[in-house]
Amino acid sequence: MQPKASSLKKRLFLLIAGGTIFYFSFDPLGSLLDKQMLGEHPEVILAARDGAKNFPKILTRTGKIFSEEYKMNTPDSKQDSLELDIKLEGEKATATINARAVKQVSGVWKIYQSDTTFTQ
Repeated sequence: MQPKASSLKKRLFLLIAGGTIFYFSFDPLGSLLDKQMLGEHPEVILAARDGAKNFPKILTRTGKIFSEEYKMNTPDSKQDSLELDIKLEGEKATATINARAVKQVSGVWKIYQSDTTFTQ
């Protein structure tokens, strides 16, 4: 009886650890909530948010990225405009990206302004 109880504890531990690693690696709930907030065509905003850490011009200045933070603000209640703040901390520098986007009549988001600041 002892080996079965130990095996069950190991399986339970591996299941919990695997679920935790999956959640923090991919954050599916956060992406789902962002898609709900942005509406039908969030592709441009999500591509900017997820692609910033792989952009070659940013990587040459920051080096390997250690942490990333995203913040989306909708300044008005209609949710037809958006402010996106991305902070990427790397081994050489930190990159802060501020972008502004508007939702066009067709429902597609368009980024019309983007500024990147690097700090040591």
